Amino acid sequence: MPSARPMLKATFPTEVGNLLIRSHEHEDRRDLQALCERCEDYFELVTGRPVPGAEAQSLFSGLPPGKRYDDKFLLGTFRSTSLVGVVDVIRDWRSEGSWTLGLLLLDPTRGHGVGRAIVALLDSWMSAQGARLIRLGVAVRNARAINFWTRLGFKEVDQMETDNGLTLTMERPVTRAGL
Repeated sequence: MPSARPMLKATFPTEVGNLLIRSHEHEDRRDLQALCERCEDYFELVTGRPVPGAEAQSLFSGLPPGKRYDDKFLLGTFRSTSLVGVVDVIRDWRSEGSWTLGLLLLDPTRGHGVGRAIVALLDSWMSAQGARLIRLGVAVRNARAINFWTRLGFKEVDQMETDNGLTLTMERPVTRAGL
């Protein structure tokens, strides 16, 4: 396991202008909760329920079994000072070199290349940290997300029943040059 916690802070171009991605701080909690509430369509689709009032806090504190906070990266994506996306990443979960995207949540004005640009940036960053594989789970009922991840080269490797219904596990190798 790496001894130093790798940080990510970068500006990147998208169809809607330059965005900044950086570590989320606890001071960002209100903005994160507001983003989750703007993305109620995602929560309704995936969980069948409205956004929980403490969703932002659960994103800061949620960890898979056996992982430590040193392995968790909660990253915010900002346009100027406005939060427009969040990514939850877990390093070396399930196996060394396998990094898991627990969540990629974008402002409801999706479809402008922001998600693709974030994944490309993460790909390069993860590669520099020794990641070899990116894994994620997608609810079967979220066809738009399945199509998005498939277009980015992810393949289904497993299916499991969860509290939110059938979930696909998808993965692909990390590419050094991004997408």
